Amino acid sequence: MATPLKGVWDAPLVNQYVTDSVGLFEMDGLLVPGTMCDHEFVSSQSTPQYGRFYSPRYPSSYPKNIRCSYLFRARLKERIRLVFEEISLQKGDLSCLNRADLIKVHDGTDSGAPTIAVLCNQGTEVEVLSTGPGLYVEFVANSEWPGQGFKAMFQFQPLDDALHPEPDKVPGAVTGNPKYSVIGPAVSATTRATEGKRKRSRARHGFENGSLRDDRVFSLDNFEEVVTVCLRRAGIEET
Repeated sequence: MATPLKGVWDAPLVNQYVTDSVGLFEMDGLLVPGTMCDHEFVSSQSTPQYGRFYSPRYPSSYPKNIRCSYLFRARLKERIRLVFEEISLQKGDLSCLNRADLIKVHDGTDSGAPTIAVLCNQGTEVEVLSTGPGLYVEFVANSEWPGQGFKAMFQFQPLDDALHPEPDKVPGAVTGNPKYSVIGPAVSATTRATEGKRKRSRARHGFENGSLRDDRVFSLDNFEEVVTVCLRRAGIEET
């Protein structure tokens, strides 16, 4: 009698990577005991300051009906930088509001912290920066037709860098693909948390010769400039 094949759920999700190169998609961080796909990444003197994390089974399709979390804990004077290098979730409308498959990023250590980004559909090179030592990522997949998932990198950075952000790297905001949803109130909260640490003039780096560049960060700090440029483009004089 033939031995039946094992079900796809008989092995831990963390080990179900399909790759031609052993270890190519190995997850950094620790699997939370008693969970299928929750991971924790902690900064310390004995651990690397950067690494990678993936959706379950990446680069193969992620399973249906899953919820995974990725908790990043930096040290007291550090923040967290994430870069979603590849995102390939269930395709649909540009809005992530009612999507079955999405990624939520919270500026804190749990799902109750302010949401600073909601990612869905497909895209590349989307960067998120925390305002402090905690960042919590939720990956929810409830669609009937799962996508490939995502691959991303993380880095623990000295918090002093937040006082002098590089172009396109404003703490508490999202850079990269402008098609992704950014929740207004959450962005406002993170903006208030960092005001006083950076001058207002830095918020104007997205405006060059009166043009608005699509790959810049937008927040309440530069709302007036955004309105001014939009009115100028539309041929309407500001009153």
